[in-house]
Amino acid sequence: MTLRVIGLLALGALIVGPTPGQTGGCGNADQPAPFVESCSEWRAWDCVRARALGELPDDDALQACVDEEDQACRDIGDWPLDCQPFPTVRDVNNCIEQLQRADMVDVPFEEIPECVFCP
Repeated sequence: MTLRVIGLLALGALIVGPTPGQTGGCGNADQPAPFVESCSEWRAWDCVRARALGELPDDDALQACVDEEDQACRDIGDWPLDCQPFPTVRDVNNCIEQLQRADMVDVPFEEIPECVFCP
């Protein structure tokens, strides 16, 4: 059990760490967020939340959900033109932080204020 917890913490550190080229970090926080990557990430976390709520029966269903949502984001392609100013990297990160919170797992995605990008 302890090994599992250590493994999850290590995985979490890798997930939230900076991506290559983004070391030092926050210099791009006010830049418009890249749509496909941002969409895929927040939708993947929504799949994780669905799994935590028992809406997805197993890890295979979770992976299928993540793959489907990633493809849906790629099909959409970009922020809607009427969604201006476009959400920033900071806006998307704030949304993802809310999606990662255990105490927010019962709150529907649409009801999380930090995740309403295009009112």
